[in-house]
Amino acid sequence: MTTGVTLRRTRYGLTIANAWLAVRCHLTRGVLTFRDASGRAPLQKAAGAVELVDGRIVSTLDRGFDPAWRLEETADVLGSGLTLRLSTPPSPDSPELRLSLTLYDSQPFAVVQIEIANASPRRVAVQAFRLDGRLALGRSSRRWRFYKQAWQHWSETKTVVGPYALTEDAAASTSDLVGLVSDASSGRSVLLGFITAADQLSQVRLDAPSRRLTALSYADGVIVQPGDSLASERLLVDVSGSPLESLTRYGQTLGRCMGARSRPRVPTGWCSWYYYWWNIDEEKILANLAFLSEHRRELPVEYVQIDDGYQAGIGDWTTVNEKFPHGLAWLAQRIHEKGFKAGLWLAPLVVGAKSALYRDHPDWVVRSPDGEPVIALNNWAQDCYGLDCTHPDAQAWLRRTIETVSREWGFDYLKLDFLFGATLEGVRHDPQATRAQAYRRGVEILRQAAGDRLLMACIAPVGATIGLFEACRIGPDVAPAWRMPWPGAPPCAPGTENALRTSIARYWMHGNLWANDPDCLLVRDSENALTLDETRFLATAIALSGGMVFLSDDLPKLPAERLQMAGLLLPPYGRSAVPLDLMERFPPSVFRLEVERPFERWWLQGVLHWGDAPAEVVAPLPDEPVHVFDLWEERYFGVQRGHFVFQNMTPHSAKLLALRPVRAEPQVVSSTFHFGQGAVEIEDARFDAKAKALTVRLLRSARSQGEVLIHVPDGYRESASGGLESDVPAEMARRSDGLLAVRLSLDERAQFTIRFQ
Repeated sequence: MTTGVTLRRTRYGLTIANAWLAVRCHLTRGVLTFRDASGRAPLQKAAGAVELVDGRIVSTLDRGFDPAWRLEETADVLGSGLTLRLSTPPSPDSPELRLSLTLYDSQPFAVVQIEIANASPRRVAVQAFRLDGRLALGRSSRRWRFYKQAWQHWSETKTVVGPYALTEDAAASTSDLVGLVSDASSGRSVLLGFITAADQLSQVRLDAPSRRLTALSYADGVIVQPGDSLASERLLVDVSGSPLESLTRYGQTLGRCMGARSRPRVPTGWCSWYYYWWNIDEEKILANLAFLSEHRRELPVEYVQIDDGYQAGIGDWTTVNEKFPHGLAWLAQRIHEKGFKAGLWLAPLVVGAKSALYRDHPDWVVRSPDGEPVIALNNWAQDCYGLDCTHPDAQAWLRRTIETVSREWGFDYLKLDFLFGATLEGVRHDPQATRAQAYRRGVEILRQAAGDRLLMACIAPVGATIGLFEACRIGPDVAPAWRMPWPGAPPCAPGTENALRTSIARYWMHGNLWANDPDCLLVRDSENALTLDETRFLATAIALSGGMVFLSDDLPKLPAERLQMAGLLLPPYGRSAVPLDLMERFPPSVFRLEVERPFERWWLQGVLHWGDAPAEVVAPLPDEPVHVFDLWEERYFGVQRGHFVFQNMTPHSAKLLALRPVRAEPQVVSSTFHFGQGAVEIEDARFDAKAKALTVRLLRSARSQGEVLIHVPDGYRESASGGLESDVPAEMARRSDGLLAVRLSLDERAQFTIRFQ
């Protein structure tokens, strides 16, 4: 039975509350007011409504709530609580509107769902449900920040900063699935985010001049027959805590409600696309496979993935072109024989106009009302149409295709691209299916046909994808250039800068919805316009994302030092850093990850300089004194606290810092074996005060040669007898900055002890 949620009557109606928030329900006016624990009301006068296709709007503001409300106990994946059920009074001229409001014993948010019940003798067609409220975050909206999430991975996700953008740019004030508004002066914020997404696409819109925030759940014209009802997706309302806490909490809640899938290990591998593009063939795949097999120690990856370029046509996925004479089943077997898992790219929800599939089955694509095929994109020198995933024959073809490439050919991992094709507006075989439902039917077939194989979604609607894929691309394509030389290219265009801006902004998805894929790591020093600084910037962002690490170079051409750079990211740490200044500026410049090990706690921090000219960059640091060490330059910046100024950072450069709280005894400040600087490869590091000895135990990592850097405080010095005892060959030397460097070979496990006096 619930104990943490209460309901009381007030002169306005009802107030339902838990320890974090209270929601006042004004029965006669038909509105809700959301108050935080301090009693402030950041979201006020929120009304539920339904938009009908004929243009009518039925709102709780019209007639208020019926006094005959109901209170029910609730228990679901979010815990136990109470649900207050409200409805508009009966009317012969208008459908009944119902609103459910749930508060939980142990959750600092409310959940709202809106429903239409058709008691009239005529059917009604529903366009959208909405909850619309007034924001009260501060005196002026000029200090507001709006976090907007794009509906698929090529679209830009960002924080909109500044009153001009929020006032003049409607697109900048529209977010898909979740929207977050914060006020820089008051510190208050409001997050509206849908926590179910399988049936309806959704948006959150901010109208800053009128201080309105609206959440919309799109029913796409679904018809409700007399006596039937239809409900919106469930909407989370969070007015508690800091913006970044709310965003992370939302991701966790969304994943739980949608049954997010996960794998015990973050996937790693090699992909053919960003070096060979369409110019792949059997021999090139085999050459890189051989290199990976011979260099498994330096590059311990799991998957070898064949990308675009093997298929006969866009839609003809099981017909292989002449560049693969032995077929893909044979090639997958070769990959398995070398001890790797086989991956394959395909785009099964778009159909090329030149494909045999479209020639033979033109009725399988989404059509406009006048009967023309709806174009999803133009690529591969042709128009590509969206597959109608409600068509039974198209569904059967989709199942056969995935069963062929996975079960018959033997591919263990499928990178499924351009999935948004199934969500296009248009006429489908099933006219009652929403865009989300049509898409979901298709990807459910993909999931069932693939079994337990790893599936990664690309260019997919975020919400409706959750629960069916273990991984998802979260930004535009990277490229062997910071920006591609395309005049007027939009923020979703391929390019390393664009890819990382959006990927960092979606940090909260990793581990909550799936494994994030920030796209491939490119480390080559030829056929690549990325500078060394830009390559390190890319590596820093991928490493701190916690997500997938896939290489995409011609591996046999890599110099040893670039191979070692790639090895620094293997294996992934698995947890994402947080962009601390995401709600202050965009793109954010500080990406911090807390590392918790049994022997120590510290932080990894990326300091990112996005600018095109050298600049002074101020990096916030923890309030307590910390040792600051940059892995890329292997430079020690001493003990700092509060903030540190990096002078004259070069354009598009990054610092990859370890921030370790200062101790009074000798301690590790960094390791150059892994980007985590001890997070993965150091099993234990402890100082025995009685014996005056520091013992460090290391685990095997991708990099076999490296150093462990140790700070020795005043009052300690190495033993006169040499001080270093190691079970592997090792050397110790004092650096010019005062750190002790222990250089060793790490083939398997290793342990060394330094004795002090």
